[in-house]
Amino acid sequence: MVEQLEKLDQQLFLFLNSINSPFWDPIMNALTGKLIWVPLYIAILFFMAMKYKRKFYIIVLFIILAAILADQSSVFIKNLCVSVNPKSSFVSICG
Repeated sequence: MVEQLEKLDQQLFLFLNSINSPFWDPIMNALTGKLIWVPLYIAILFFMAMKYKRKFYIIVLFIILAAILADQSSVFIKNLCVSVNPKSSFVSICG
């Protein structure tokens, strides 16, 4: 069952990557940008402020703390599990 799912996943991935469409290429390039999502984030924050008037600042504080924690923990794990590079002599301690 797992092998079938992996095969289906690989086939779907290869199919989607093989589509070169003059229509979809600029759209996908735009959607992968960072600035295009800023209005969505602002709208979400605006609606959260309208719904959770008193608790809004606490919610935003926890969102910021969660983002910082996610970023810093990923850096910690990256530094903990040093990948072996052919030009380096580092040894991975993660296995």
